Amino acid sequence: MRNIFRYFRFEEVLALSVFLLIMILSILGHKPLFENIQQSVLSYSYMYFLFLFVTIYSVVIIVNKKNHKDTKSWLKLIDILRDWLPVFVVIVVYESLKHLHLDDIVMYLGISQKDSLMLSIDNSLFGKTPSLWMESLISYPFTKINELAYDSYYFYLPILGIILYLKGKYKEFRVLSLTFILIAYSGYILYLLIPVAGPQFQNHVIYSTDLYIFGRNSVQQTIDLLRFDMDCFPSLHTAQPLAILILSYRYDRKIFYLFFFPVILTIFSTMYLRYHYGVDVIAGIILAIIAVKITPKIFKFFDSKYTSNDDIEIELSATHEIYNQKKLPIKR
Repeated sequence: MRNIFRYFRFEEVLALSVFLLIMILSILGHKPLFENIQQSVLSYSYMYFLFLFVTIYSVVIIVNKKNHKDTKSWLKLIDILRDWLPVFVVIVVYESLKHLHLDDIVMYLGISQKDSLMLSIDNSLFGKTPSLWMESLISYPFTKINELAYDSYYFYLPILGIILYLKGKYKEFRVLSLTFILIAYSGYILYLLIPVAGPQFQNHVIYSTDLYIFGRNSVQQTIDLLRFDMDCFPSLHTAQPLAILILSYRYDRKIFYLFFFPVILTIFSTMYLRYHYGVDVIAGIILAIIAVKITPKIFKFFDSKYTSNDDIEIELSATHEIYNQKKLPIKR
């Protein structure tokens, strides 16, 4: 176990650990583990893709060792896949929360829903929950603007990530993706420990205006279909865009200025659209600051123990050179 980080990246071990934790809790909850797994298109596809990826990686290494062929291009391709795959796994794990019965796991652990607590904290901090203060702003154009801002969350990481990648800033990209991943998994664990549905489900109690009297767009409907019901504390729509904004300030100032107002509006939209309480957003801000602070240190610590594909290539090349220079005894 102590040498596991020599062969696997920290984010890969983290992804597997979180996924295994959810599955173990699902088993303890006496629920069929993969009851609806085929309905979870992302989870089902990922399992096949992961098997294919591991198979290809193993074949490349084995063939290289046996035939002493140069597999530099293959190793580079595998590096690209390994850079981006953990980000995709974050989405897979989120969608799996529903299909691995996390709702039932919460009940099994005896943890009650915390919406009344969040509402009480909001009342203490703001007088009332922020989405109530925003009722006077409701209009069709402004709601559509906020929906667009909320949906733009899905583009911040790909845009900055691709730009860093094209510029050859691979370590910066790894820090960016690891920050995104750490925030996501921290959020998933907190979803389990502090289940909160969100103020949108309190309409009949506290709201006097129907926000969606104008209808919901197709993206919002898709989000509602895929989302896990208790995914509000902390607000990852706050934490992840804010962390990306901070890192863009470090790595690419032009992207920072491009992202600044959209990210602020994304955070605002989480409350305007009634997805989050004010305390969810505060928790998201704190989580973002902590993640941005500690991730470079985590990356530096674990990456120093990891044998990259470049190192593998160097080791294999050295092995080949020794093999080729080796003098076999001459039979007489």
